[in-house]
Amino acid sequence: MSVERLEVDHAAARLGWRHDGRQISLRVADLADAAVEAASGRIVALSRSGAGRLLLFDADGAAAGSIEAPAGYALSHLVPGEQGLAVVGQGDAPHDGWPDWHFRIDAGAASLTRAGPAY
Repeated sequence: MSVERLEVDHAAARLGWRHDGRQISLRVADLADAAVEAASGRIVALSRSGAGRLLLFDADGAAAGSIEAPAGYALSHLVPGEQGLAVVGQGDAPHDGWPDWHFRIDAGAASLTRAGPAY
């Protein structure tokens, strides 16, 4: 069974959802955003501590790893798209003439891939 009714409570820095009839609740320090990455079914939570990092959780609430911001970037917010879930990285210096980029999230492999400029 998958994640149902993902809720983000920024004020309390909490995530909540239902899975297999159970209510799951987790605290995430500096919580900025969260979404389900469809390909893996994992919850991706963006923590703004430092340059930002993505915390990964399985549907049952178990920690499934993390993804650090790429060197030279600060993670800003999650963006759903046709190619899957992405995160915006705000760069210190332009890459190919553009400072901010979308990075596609692969929560199964705990990796990011540069997907295109963030307009």
